[in-house]
Amino acid sequence: MASLLPDELLAAISERAGAAEGPAVTLVCKRWNRVFYSAPGVWRQFAVTAPRQPEAPTQEEEEEQLHQQQQWAAARLRLLRRVSGMVESLRIFRGDELEATGIASGGRVAVFVHFLSPELAREVCLLGFNDISLPAEGLAVLHRLTRLESLALDSSELPVNTAAVLRRLSPSLRSLNMSAGRIDPAVLEALPQLLQLTSLQLSSYRQLPPFDWQRLTALQQLWHLGLCQADSSDKAPLAPPPPAIFPDLRSLHFSTLFQGLQLAGTSMRELQYQTISCKPERPREELSFDAEAEEHVQRLQDQTLSLEGVQTLAGLRPLLDASLTPRTPLRCLSIDMHAPLPAADVAGCETHLSSLQALRLSHFARRQEGASPGTLESLLEQAPHLTSLTATKCLQGTLPTFLANRTGLQDLYLGFNGLCDLPAGPYLSSLESLGMSGEDRLLCLPTALTAAKRLTSLTLNFDTALQLSTADLDARLPASLRHLELAENGLTHLPPFRQLSSLTSLDLSMNLFSTFPPSLEAATALVELDLTLNDDIPLSPADVDALLARCPRLRRLLVGSSYCRSEVFEHLGASAPHVKLS
Repeated sequence: MASLLPDELLAAISERAGAAEGPAVTLVCKRWNRVFYSAPGVWRQFAVTAPRQPEAPTQEEEEEQLHQQQQWAAARLRLLRRVSGMVESLRIFRGDELEATGIASGGRVAVFVHFLSPELAREVCLLGFNDISLPAEGLAVLHRLTRLESLALDSSELPVNTAAVLRRLSPSLRSLNMSAGRIDPAVLEALPQLLQLTSLQLSSYRQLPPFDWQRLTALQQLWHLGLCQADSSDKAPLAPPPPAIFPDLRSLHFSTLFQGLQLAGTSMRELQYQTISCKPERPREELSFDAEAEEHVQRLQDQTLSLEGVQTLAGLRPLLDASLTPRTPLRCLSIDMHAPLPAADVAGCETHLSSLQALRLSHFARRQEGASPGTLESLLEQAPHLTSLTATKCLQGTLPTFLANRTGLQDLYLGFNGLCDLPAGPYLSSLESLGMSGEDRLLCLPTALTAAKRLTSLTLNFDTALQLSTADLDARLPASLRHLELAENGLTHLPPFRQLSSLTSLDLSMNLFSTFPPSLEAATALVELDLTLNDDIPLSPADVDALLARCPRLRRLLVGSSYCRSEVFEHLGASAPHVKLS
């Protein structure tokens, strides 16, 4: 029957098997062997991953390992030469392993690249040269690849010919990703000449050399821009170009150590920007390719902006002006402050915040120096469509009236605010998710929860003073609740309560349980149960069987391997393979 299969179907089988499993296919017969080694889908990507060397080998083991790896490398070269007419992407991983064993010494990397077809090769990745430098010979041979579109280099130090090679590749290169301990200034000088780039990611294990980063504005086709350094200096901060200058930018990542990043007068540690697609209001096939349709598609893009480790803020509006494109609405804004944030610094942002749906504001300065309630109030006034709010270390022990009177909130997380209670107010009527964790001083469930009729998720973590009783749980938890987190509250038992029967997810991790809570017998709808880091709970196959009998819908059980014996995993895999145990 196999002899009746057409070559096209055999090629599809080979592609499904892939280059790793495919050799088994070649053993069927000569015809299958021929089809496998001529199927373009199998060889479009060719990976060279050096075997790892053993730790502290003896001299005999080292010599044997070297001999085996040399044989392995020679076999990979022969295979690449055989299928080179189909290879579009070459990826070399663990390059330092190759170099250390002599497999890729000097020109061997160049030989791998040399076998690529200049007309077909589109991508080359030379990665993992961490302990040694990428050989210059391996980079020099890239000039043959006149249609190369994507290049990724990861080395402790880039070769001296990197800048020259980049200039030779500039007509076709679209994506460039370079990561190195040291980057020569000549490499940075070459970047503004790569006018066809749509993606640029530059990372240094140390500090990027001095450079006028505003020159990158010449790269007007960029979709992605990333500049990251693991070291920073007050004398030479990283000052990238304003993201708003790039008309087609979809993602951006600027990162430094401490607060070595400066943009629009703001000093921070990290800035991330992303444009995400939204679900069309009309099916795309109903859109004609006219100006109106193009405008409709543009509206499907939303922007998210994250500011981490902000030390000084010269005004939120200048920063948003520099970071956001005006034609795309901002939906999600995250600000992580490490210094005081006066209300005046966030004023005048109505244009950018008018479509905001999610706001995350956190402060890790001393509480008396953090954000005043007026800061949060000003932001909320400028964001009339906000549905999700996270306020960490922003409140001073009480929920302010302006927040309690807010309507339309669906998700609210209040962490490390020292709250002793929750007041009643319109904000509860629309809540679907509520979280209170860390430094909050709840002694019992807030009475105001009874007004949260739409609440499906409740998180009350890290509060050892919290006392739970059946009466409070029955009276104050809404019937709509499906997800409940009670992690690290010092609980030794879980009282039975009416809403247990409708919960689908329950987190009781990092408490002090010594046995499975008997009240879980009523949790018949559970899909996920987390009991990790309750190290006194014994667990046997019989316990698992009893739990599965009580919770037939359970699909994930987290218990922690420190007290979960191997026979439990084996038993669960045999009796209930649909349940994930970890």
